[in-house]
Amino acid sequence: SCCPTFVHSIVVMTLPDVAAAILRRRDGRVLAVRPADEAGFRLPGGRILPGETALDAVLRELHALATIPLHERDVRFFAFYSPERADAGPRLVELYEAPRPVETARAARGAELRWIDLRHPDPDLDRTLAELLPALRVRDDDPDSGTVPAHRRRTTTFRLGLRSVRA
Repeated sequence: SCCPTFVHSIVVMTLPDVAAAILRRRDGRVLAVRPADEAGFRLPGGRILPGETALDAVLRELHALATIPLHERDVRFFAFYSPERADAGPRLVELYEAPRPVETARAARGAELRWIDLRHPDPDLDRTLAELLPALRVRDDDPDSGTVPAHRRRTTTFRLGLRSVRA
């Protein structure tokens, strides 16, 4: 033919639709929250609203569900996580963590808070948090996490089924 043929490729990028936070006490337990309208405990966080960043959503939800007044400087990126079954929940979760232990939290808006022992998980966890537990346990045992500055931590990939979590 007289005209060149062009092959176009389309890249589909999934943006996170939910943001959540990993908050630990000194004893290693992780904070979980059960809002009044939900059955299981999950990491504190929620849907990212239009015009809001994932970090903004985490800070808003921490204050609204657990009255924890953290600021941008108090949390850092942890990983992206894609749940095994995204048909009934978030497609992509952007996770943040507080590098310093959080010792106190108060429930707000009818929510219930519980500090989860990663070695003996609670049966009332929602599916997404239950899937994340192996990665949180590995991270809990990682000598490069926690007090080591972010620029000196090694990159770790967590495998959960066929999905991966990269921190």
